[in-house]
Amino acid sequence: MFSPPPSSAGEAPVQFLIVAAPRTGSTHLRLLLNSHPAVCCHGEVFAPELRSLAGLNPHVPSPLRDRLVAARDADPGAFLMDEVLYPGRMSAVGAKILYDAFALDRWTGLLERVLVERQVLIVHLMRRNSLKRFLSQYVVERVTKQTLALSAEQVPTIGPVRVPVAEMLADIAAVEDEERLFRGLFRGHRLIEVHYEDMLAPPMNLEKLDDLQRFLGVEPTALMSPARKILSDRLGDVIENMAEVEAALCDTPRAWMLENEVAAEPTSGVSKRKAA
Repeated sequence: MFSPPPSSAGEAPVQFLIVAAPRTGSTHLRLLLNSHPAVCCHGEVFAPELRSLAGLNPHVPSPLRDRLVAARDADPGAFLMDEVLYPGRMSAVGAKILYDAFALDRWTGLLERVLVERQVLIVHLMRRNSLKRFLSQYVVERVTKQTLALSAEQVPTIGPVRVPVAEMLADIAAVEDEERLFRGLFRGHRLIEVHYEDMLAPPMNLEKLDDLQRFLGVEPTALMSPARKILSDRLGDVIENMAEVEAALCDTPRAWMLENEVAAEPTSGVSKRKAA
């Protein structure tokens, strides 16, 4: 549940942050939001290289990017509020920040600045199936080295991988702890909690997407994203030591994560509405 921001004429533009663990669909969500004509959502602006600012080509050297990197290094909080969340003519402007970024010494003061800026809305993005989230991160970091596919041709071929069970269990518990931590940290902000399974996994839930757009103070419209799933939803297609993983989870409250959710193959990340 959430309280939508007021929508009176002349109201200040909305500033928001997508806060999440890695591999929860945050890039897909950012691309969806950027397809709205009144929304600008930057990417991971506290990644080591500043390559995901909307409107700046990450493959072209840019003196402007160099200047922004210097501003970010000098004062992360001021960089976020003055540069990243500068709305211009947009009705809503935001960015995504992963949990880990708030804890890095390099970005000292960032969390404290965000906590003070109570007008910043928080989109807390999570993934219910923490097993699939861990599997996605493990494959991306140690197998494919590819975080994003924007077409069917870019989806890598991935054979079954051997999952380190102890690492998997520790990761699932750690991410659940982080979710609780950030839910508490941002209790003073207007916050909406959204889940990958409700909004981003095909078929997309239009009602949830509409709720999110209203939360951001914009008129709901059809959203689209070119992002493609990198991993199969069938765990047996991806996990080589499936029996070990099942044994570790089957008699626990997380046993439901072993269910194979067969999703329709997305031909495009488009939310469609029937004509009224």
